[in-house]
Amino acid sequence: MMLTGAIFLLWAGGAMAQTWSTENGQYRLQSCYGTGDGVQCDLTYTLLKKQILYGRLDYSDYTAFTTDGTQSQPKISVGGGDWGSYPQARVYNGTPIKVSLLFNVPAKITTFSALAIGNENVKNVPVRPLGAPAPATVAIPSPAPAPTGTPVTFSNGNYLITLSGCKITSQLGMTTCVAVLQKR
Repeated sequence: MMLTGAIFLLWAGGAMAQTWSTENGQYRLQSCYGTGDGVQCDLTYTLLKKQILYGRLDYSDYTAFTTDGTQSQPKISVGGGDWGSYPQARVYNGTPIKVSLLFNVPAKITTFSALAIGNENVKNVPVRPLGAPAPATVAIPSPAPAPTGTPVTFSNGNYLITLSGCKITSQLGMTTCVAVLQKR
């Protein structure tokens, strides 16, 4: 189930969704935050190219880099299950599953200089320090809108958000969309 591919960044509703495309699906970073045991990053994984996939995740496929240059590999929890180094998961096409990564780093840090999945990484990942309130969230569809121009609509409870005209740009991995926010 190792997941390699290109990073796909989508500017939607003022939030930067960080997404890693893989051989069979897509990861989407939800948030990273301090806990009593270190820093936890929550992602979703959505299977897109098969109907069902059963496999194990390997902690060595995930690395966080702190601003002082420290590298950390996590314990992993899939679907809210137990923490481990090689958890197994059954994933169904189109149904996101939660993947949580727990890094043994100080819970007070505010940024990972990079977060890597496989051979790809995202730079300057914000980390909410232990005890800091969670920011207001905006629902982001998973997977990201296809570059067909087909509108995608979702809501965060206060706004109806419609993305349309999505097109892959000449900059590798970048997609642009028109976002319309309508107050509910």
